Amino acid sequence: MQKPICILADLPMPPSDNSLYLNIRGRGRVKAPSYRVYESEMNAWLYSNLELVRGFRVSVKAAKKLGIQLHCYFPESKIFCKDGRVKRLDVQNRGKAVIDLIFKMLESDDSKLFAVYFEKRVDSRAYINAELFLF
Repeated sequence: MQKPICILADLPMPPSDNSLYLNIRGRGRVKAPSYRVYESEMNAWLYSNLELVRGFRVSVKAAKKLGIQLHCYFPESKIFCKDGRVKRLDVQNRGKAVIDLIFKMLESDDSKLFAVYFEKRVDSRAYINAELFLF
């Protein structure tokens, strides 16, 4: 993998892809409350890191093909059972919301995305670090 052109650290953990939308009779598919909360958390992150994000926008917009690596951090109790067995925690099920909002923040189109890598890591709290690289 190449050197990252953009590193976004300490992003909020999104809800599962399965719970992003609701089907409402007469209105169709709408964003779930948990997704709206996540969007607010990402907006707060953006405003706290606006200068950093602005600095990355030019290189991301200029790129023709990108890859992204998502380091997904969870408390140990979310990853392992007390007896040491690995729990069923699907990190790929967290990708859609975070990728969509990262590309929105960077004012770019995620159609440039050619590779997505997920990595599960242990920490005291849940968050994501994202690295974008030329593909």
